[in-house]
Amino acid sequence: MVAVPSRNQLLILNQSARCLFEALSAGAAPEDLAAILVGRYGIDEGHAARDVAATLAQWASAGALEGGRRPAAVPPAPAPPDRPARFSEVYAFGGHPVRVEVDDPVLAAPLGRLLGPLQAPDHAAPVEVPAVRAVQVPDGSFAIRLGRGEIRRAPDHDLALGEIINALIDHFHPGVRWLAIIHASAVLAAGGAVVMAAPSGSGKSTLCAALTQSGHRYMSDDVVPLAADGLAYPMPLAQSLKRGSWHVLAGRVPGLPDPDDRAPGRETEHYRAVDPAMIAGRPAEIAAFVVPRYAPGAALQHRELDPFSTFTHLIRARSWASLQRDDLERLLGVIHKTSRFELVYGSLDEAIAFLGRLRAG
Repeated sequence: MVAVPSRNQLLILNQSARCLFEALSAGAAPEDLAAILVGRYGIDEGHAARDVAATLAQWASAGALEGGRRPAAVPPAPAPPDRPARFSEVYAFGGHPVRVEVDDPVLAAPLGRLLGPLQAPDHAAPVEVPAVRAVQVPDGSFAIRLGRGEIRRAPDHDLALGEIINALIDHFHPGVRWLAIIHASAVLAAGGAVVMAAPSGSGKSTLCAALTQSGHRYMSDDVVPLAADGLAYPMPLAQSLKRGSWHVLAGRVPGLPDPDDRAPGRETEHYRAVDPAMIAGRPAEIAAFVVPRYAPGAALQHRELDPFSTFTHLIRARSWASLQRDDLERLLGVIHKTSRFELVYGSLDEAIAFLGRLRAG
């Protein structure tokens, strides 16, 4: 594992990635890394060069490299420039309104779709509220700040979006200390929160939408904050449903586009606001960590995961975890006491019935 203190993250490296990281740390130049892989593993030069390029790009995006070469130092965060915002809307959850201001239209577009369900009506939006500001600074990165608090820095649009969501989590749930912000979907079942963490395209959002329509309270489709007391907190952003899920959810989730309409300009990802009456308004103990995968026509299969495999799945899903030793021990303790398994499903009805029987530990 590699710690990225500037983002309080852990990266899990496989054997070849560890070889590359250790070589860089020892002073090897990036142009020498492909030859190191060829010598160590006997692969061809073209394959090695592609692996090195992809690995370095991933590490640079994650903040694990400095200047594309060495393990990262923490750069100072620039103050947001004082200029008018192009995007300014008020959002609220749990009685905590906040204004979000963004000066970059590329960043504003997905942000507006994700936060749509939390937008305060014009007549109910307070005039004076705390603000989350995100502006692009001269070096192309973004500076994000909640009120007069700490300035957070993000090198690109995707990470800036994540930092804005993190700032909103802190605002909507004030005073809570987080063990992790899990990249996952979650619903509240009778026995507690069902947290579904898996790579994009695995079927977690599909399953989350189906569970919500079947009567489970909606917690989140993208980020699940986990507090130091072991409780999962709601963050009800819009559900993001890709075209591949529309036919699976047809007849179950209203308002989906026609999956067969592939005319130019048609949406390929549908952002859906959940009925406010179906949103969980309180934190909950976790009933299970689930790694789901949709396989058309497959019989329902589930396999128990050990705690370390579960932790690995969470980190590989690009979850954030506190690097404080006590926090890591608490996080591993939560994982250890909670049900954990992989779930392969081909029938939403079978998956819903199975998950509905879970109980918190």
